[in-house]
Amino acid sequence: MGHHQEYDARAGDVRRAGHEDAPAIAAVHRDSIRGLAASSYSTAQIEAWLEGREPERYRRAMDAGEIMFVAELPDGSVVGFGSYQADEVRAVYVAPPHARRGLASRILACIEMHALRQGHSSLWLDASLGAVPFYAARGYARGEDGTHALRGGVELQCVRMTKQIR
Repeated sequence: MGHHQEYDARAGDVRRAGHEDAPAIAAVHRDSIRGLAASSYSTAQIEAWLEGREPERYRRAMDAGEIMFVAELPDGSVVGFGSYQADEVRAVYVAPPHARRGLASRILACIEMHALRQGHSSLWLDASLGAVPFYAARGYARGEDGTHALRGGVELQCVRMTKQIR
């Protein structure tokens, strides 16, 4: 599979996100949930996952200390994003047409480098089922199976994963 593909230079670059990126981040998040997660979860779960993915939510998260990065094409369009807060990786998403090109790996590497500079020695995340192989291939150790609560009481199965970055 494409997990060990080299990064495609045409796929763009990763930079720190700001408030002005919130609409593009929201769009990528929705597209990615719809396109890449549908194989692991029910329609009801996908709908709950999509709920409330509005630009303002991402601006508020940034204001509350969540650090976000975006992957941008040479034309400036945002096709992926990732975020972390404290020692938790909160998100790594790439729009489906741009998946499997190394962008998610680049985003995750930026999160890890930034977290390391902030003094963190390890990171953890709750991986969606489809993302477990991606994180495992990048050095994250599989821990407990669990659930992630969404709006309306809907739960997603997920897997706790951790990595020492220092």
